[in-house]
Amino acid sequence: MEIKTIQPFLQYFANVRERTMRVARCIPPDKVDWSYAPGKFTLGDLLRHIAVTERYLFAENILGRTSRYTQHGKELAGGRDDILALLERLHGESMEIFSKLSDADLLEKCRNAGGLEIAKWKCFGRWWSTKFITAARFIYISEFSACPLPHSMASRPRKRSRSHA
Repeated sequence: MEIKTIQPFLQYFANVRERTMRVARCIPPDKVDWSYAPGKFTLGDLLRHIAVTERYLFAENILGRTSRYTQHGKELAGGRDDILALLERLHGESMEIFSKLSDADLLEKCRNAGGLEIAKWKCFGRWWSTKFITAARFIYISEFSACPLPHSMASRPRKRSRSHA
């Protein structure tokens, strides 16, 4: 994905985030610590990871700073409502940073998480190439059928895990 102008990207990003939030709100509060297997990310871990990656990794890189991502544990937010609030707060901080970018800023260099210098637009593009997180969260959430999958995911086959702990 090549990003030449910031405003369409910000709108796209806002739409993706709203879809994420709709699905996140469907997590039953008593399932936030559910995982498909011991030692794997829980639903809460996934959501905290999304929140802190956006703000403390990508937004920091866009600002020309190194990542401040240190963890995605319950220390940040434990229950579902606290996790949703964390997602909203950190997303707001990120959008404030991103909205200050000009189209010309997208051509400037920043260091990505691996330390390589790349154009800022490529940092955004690489960020969206990690959409596996999107797929993972929808697969996890679909375990509970508390609400339907977004239309874009509804036609994809899904596997049911054997564990419903």
